[in-house]
Order: sequence, then C-alpha cells, then structure tokens
Amino acid sequence: MDAVADISRSDWPVDLERARLWYEPHLERIHEDADTRRADLIQLEQIASGYPSRERFLTELTSILPTPPAIRPGCVAR
Repeated sequence: MDAVADISRSDWPVDLERARLWYEPHLERIHEDADTRRADLIQLEQIASGYPSRERFLTELTSILPTPPAIRPGCVAR
C-alpha cells in the first residue's frame, strides 16, 4: 500500500497529485467524460496548493459546499 502512505508523514499538496496519478488509469475505464474529470482533478490540485495543509483545505472545501436538502434542519427527504 505504498500509495496510501502514513498520513502523518505526508507531503501536502503533493499527496493530492499522487492520488490523481494513481487514479488516472481508472478514469478512462470508469467515466465517459474522462478528460473533463481529469481537468477537474488537476484544477483541484491547483486550488489545494494555495492551502498550507490538508486539514485547512478540506475545512474550507466542506464549508463552501451546499448542504443537501435531506440533512438540512427542518427538511424532509422525498
């Protein structure tokens, strides 16, 4: 499991690049729009490089994502 090394000794944001490189061979097989998804992953890497740590990046990323209606207070899933 070299691709999933000890996270405490990781190198941010290089780890995100490693994950993308590992995943790239699977894109063509799994997704019809592999080129678009690859470009999205590269853009995500570029955005991540502006954050000092994985924790900070994920905190910011999850704070801007919309909350699905099913888990918003007072909403009933249909």
